[in-house]
Amino acid sequence: MGCLHSKDARNQSFAIYNDALMMPQFIQRPYVSLVHGWCDQKLHLTPSSQILSEVRLMYANSIVKWKVVGNGLQETDPDYSLVKKQLLGLYKQAINFELKFHQPKQGMQVCESAVSCAFINEDAAPWKLYLNMAQLRGREGNTRAIYFRALAAVKVGKEESELWNEFLGLEKKFVNPNLTLDSLKEMVSKFREQELILLDFKRKEDEIVQRFQENKTRQQHTSTS
Repeated sequence: MGCLHSKDARNQSFAIYNDALMMPQFIQRPYVSLVHGWCDQKLHLTPSSQILSEVRLMYANSIVKWKVVGNGLQETDPDYSLVKKQLLGLYKQAINFELKFHQPKQGMQVCESAVSCAFINEDAAPWKLYLNMAQLRGREGNTRAIYFRALAAVKVGKEESELWNEFLGLEKKFVNPNLTLDSLKEMVSKFREQELILLDFKRKEDEIVQRFQENKTRQQHTSTS
């Protein structure tokens, strides 16, 4: 859909995009392209804080919508790969949007959201987006921490090997020029163990809070009976 300049034409364009985005069976539609088209039409207006907020909200809402779909799928589901691809596409567009308008802090928040999404964080793609953002900001410390987290999360495969080699090069450059890959893997393994301990602690903490709330609710119900 081309750039439309008149107010009526723009309104018509937004209506078309909105109708398309609200249609059922949205998984089978070119959703990412539709979101990009909607945002592109918005940004053809004079960019203001309100316009930027509307575009940011569109990306955020779309990401949530696809995360909900993804979290309900198994790897054997026919739409699994398609949904993952669409979600990664939305994250990439949202990050590029923040970079285009010089909002690196917002971009880092989008990246953190991507790598915190259990549906996609075993893939290297969201981690590479995050690493690229950290490197653009010149944050070696952040980049190092992201590599640790990425290699603790990403499944074995070609992309994982690439991450290992990239991280080894970074560590040799800034930390220890004599570091070996085996030593680095041992460091990451210890990090992974600590992460699992923290996750287990958080799970147990959540269970305690849930039991407390359930007991509190039962006591309130008993007192009113």
